[in-house]
Amino acid sequence: MDGVPTPDRNHGTDRVPEALHCLWHIGSDSAHLGNEKRPDHHCHQLRSQRCNFFRFPLRHRGGSAELYSRFDGRIHPSTRMIVGGNGGSMALFSFFDKVPIIGEGSWVAPGAQIIGDVRIGKRCWIGPSAILRGDFGTIDIGDETAVEDGVVIHTPSSITIGCRVVIGHLAMIHNRSIGDYSVIGMNSTLGDNAQIGSWVIIAEHSLVKKNQIVPDNRLFAGVPAQDKGELTAAHRDYMLVGKQMYDNLVDQYLQGVRELEP
Repeated sequence: MDGVPTPDRNHGTDRVPEALHCLWHIGSDSAHLGNEKRPDHHCHQLRSQRCNFFRFPLRHRGGSAELYSRFDGRIHPSTRMIVGGNGGSMALFSFFDKVPIIGEGSWVAPGAQIIGDVRIGKRCWIGPSAILRGDFGTIDIGDETAVEDGVVIHTPSSITIGCRVVIGHLAMIHNRSIGDYSVIGMNSTLGDNAQIGSWVIIAEHSLVKKNQIVPDNRLFAGVPAQDKGELTAAHRDYMLVGKQMYDNLVDQYLQGVRELEP
């Protein structure tokens, strides 16, 4: 690749092999390295095992967009990936000096838009038409989290979203935090500065108001959202089934989704 600098020992070459295990794989003709064992599903262990992230500057050549991963500020030529050569390409944008960071083994759909200070963990699934806008503050998404189709994540300050969270189709996420293993139902709205605990279900079409706090292990529903009780063992089992479906879906999309030529 002409014009792409090759790392040397003074710029971290001895660390490049470790970095190559952290390839982000999306869409058409992408390289995928790995087949490593998945980490234990306890979120604190997932976080402790999280590998180094890559930064992806976007370049355009003709009609296609090419992504080159960065490591220690240098570009390693073997990590080039093509995105959306002939169709709806994913949009990845820096915002001044803020650049999206995406973890190992995650899948990001063509048509998603990721802007600015956004950090996505390992083995996440980001659906078509999802918009993650990290212009006002940081969006930090934990490992094995699913952001479904049409979700908007944008916050006045910053937001932390935990591990193994599922955010349903068309949800509006404008709050401060979502804890591990929580489920945000389709078409729900989380208002400014609201805080959602761990193992929480926010039912479909619910409105969590500005500054509202939802404790751990609760079911909230309605407009505005009200406490409907503690989660049962059956709720948790159902939530784990859904999370496992998305964990499987990451592998299926990495292996089976390819852009078709017109």
